[in-house]
Amino acid sequence: MSPATLGKIQQLIATLQESLSDLSSSISHPSSSADRDHSFAPVQAGFGALEAEILHTEVLLGAICWNYLIPIALGLVVRLGFPEVVSAAGDKGISSVGIEERTGVPQGKVSRLLRSLTGQGIFFNECVGELRVKTAVAVYDAFRDPTFVKSYEPNGTGFNKYIGTSLPFWGWIQSVDDGVRVGSFMKCLLAFSVANTEYGGYSWQHLGPNATLVDVGGSVGTAMLSMIPHAPNVTKIVIQDLREVIESPGVKEFWNARNPEYLSSGRVQLQVADFFKDQPVKGAQAYFLRYVLHEKVRDCWSDEKCVTILKHLHSAANAHSRLLVAGRIIEHACHDLGGADANAVEGAYELSKFPAPLPTNGGRAAKWDLQMDLHMMAICNGQERACLQLVDVAGQAGWKPKKVYSLNASTFKISEFVKE
Repeated sequence: MSPATLGKIQQLIATLQESLSDLSSSISHPSSSADRDHSFAPVQAGFGALEAEILHTEVLLGAICWNYLIPIALGLVVRLGFPEVVSAAGDKGISSVGIEERTGVPQGKVSRLLRSLTGQGIFFNECVGELRVKTAVAVYDAFRDPTFVKSYEPNGTGFNKYIGTSLPFWGWIQSVDDGVRVGSFMKCLLAFSVANTEYGGYSWQHLGPNATLVDVGGSVGTAMLSMIPHAPNVTKIVIQDLREVIESPGVKEFWNARNPEYLSSGRVQLQVADFFKDQPVKGAQAYFLRYVLHEKVRDCWSDEKCVTILKHLHSAANAHSRLLVAGRIIEHACHDLGGADANAVEGAYELSKFPAPLPTNGGRAAKWDLQMDLHMMAICNGQERACLQLVDVAGQAGWKPKKVYSLNASTFKISEFVKE
């Protein structure tokens, strides 16, 4: 960070502190709504300016682009009658299962829609699954087709209905043979993947000296490029993906452009592998998956298919191997988390990060993650999981949770598992 940028951030913080003090004085004394709005405006402007200075450009642009999901979510809940159902429940609230019974929308999709709107302050979420209406929302036309609303198939999504294709998202991307669509999509993913995550938050030394790490479904290996500086003890990295990925010229070009010695020395190795089949590398110190279990872009897999992937890794692992799942862990918006008890996974819930009365998941500070969840549902029926959901899927494959490591300020984390 340059001295000029640091100075600007410090100036913004000082301005915010002054604005917050003015706002506190405004609400502590009799004042009109116009006075309060006037006092709040510089606070809102200050936070916006601070956000623009601190966040990665890719994160900021992504959050801006995905803002379209909020009015869509608003439209969905109104068109499907959620506000009326929640209002009728009164102060006692209603669970997402109760909303499913009254609207026919699957409970999992109910929770994810309302979770995103709770983060925007449109609903109150006072304990897991129970909501009360805070404000009315405008009517929006969408999501009435029963074929799509109940589908969890990768080609039964809002994307398919809008585009008019029966192909899953990844198949549609590949369906144009001029290479432009695929090339543009992969270029975007590559740029975002390289810039967006710091991997220093995980204790790589736990893997021991001369460790072997397998990047399962790792594409060109952007995660490994970011990880290498933090893990000098990992001396062998095997990047696995399908043949059309591993044998494409872009993979070697990617590594040779950054540090050709990684490939020439053998520290980084490229291997054709299908994670729905037996894992060829046995007894590795770590099996690493990033953005594998949350998606259904390249194939049709449900929780059951995710369990299949993890079972193959479990069979290849030894007693000292670790499963590392990198991705977003979605947190609930309430402080009564239910699952955050004595049996909770270490590091999974950071209650001190956003103390009451702030939403536990950060509310608008977590909008990127909540919008990503809606985005995955919209285009491929994938999802971002809460910690207990991930633990359940991994547990079915014989993996026991050990610890969750935060990698940066967002909910992007590494969930560590060991063999049961």
